[in-house]
Amino acid sequence: MDSLIRLIVDTNVFVSGIINKNGYPGRILQAVRSGIVELITSDAMIDELLRVLNYPRIRKYSHVNDELIRSVAALLLYQTERVEPKIHIELSKDPYDNCFLEAAVTGKVNALITGDRSHLLVIEKIHGIPIITARQCVNRFNL
Repeated sequence: MDSLIRLIVDTNVFVSGIINKNGYPGRILQAVRSGIVELITSDAMIDELLRVLNYPRIRKYSHVNDELIRSVAALLLYQTERVEPKIHIELSKDPYDNCFLEAAVTGKVNALITGDRSHLLVIEKIHGIPIITARQCVNRFNL
């Protein structure tokens, strides 16, 4: 693929990729680090991810420590394209999910990646942007 793949990665996929580097979410994060994928974020998305990384159930993993969280914050702040959504979307029953939909539309991404079957995957598409699983993303974009 000649141009960068532009993706929104939902919190659950991002955290899964941090916890298990060998799964589909981990492969997506590796593609971000290697420059194959351009990660699109917004301030609300970054706040959500950093909030979740501090949950005790996430911090129980020995490698999820303050140093890792600082490096994730640096990645999100300095190595992603941040967008400021100008639209307001309320499609998800989970209000925390709507910021991912807003950023996907604003950032004109190739796909929104999530594992959220009950709130986001059921939407399937937003403004022509597919909402897909990490496995579908790896297969679709050959990551």
